[in-house]
Amino acid sequence: MLGPRSQDLPARLAAFGWRVNVIDGHDMKQVTAALPPRHARPRRADRDRHARTVKGKALGDEVEGKEGWHGKPLPSDMAEA
Repeated sequence: MLGPRSQDLPARLAAFGWRVNVIDGHDMKQVTAALPPRHARPRRADRDRHARTVKGKALGDEVEGKEGWHGKPLPSDMAEA
């Protein structure tokens, strides 16, 4: 999204009060080191490891769970409904 300015992203996120850790997302040691200790993670996430989300949840049968809608605006008649 930011293209050649992606190096600006950590500073932009920090400006909104986020704590930013820049890591190599392909290095699992760096990924796990950046995560909070196991006991500090939300209990529900630990308990329900098979939780999933559904794209377009509650937007009707035309959209819910269907491919091809992710990231696209709804037609005005569907958006109004």
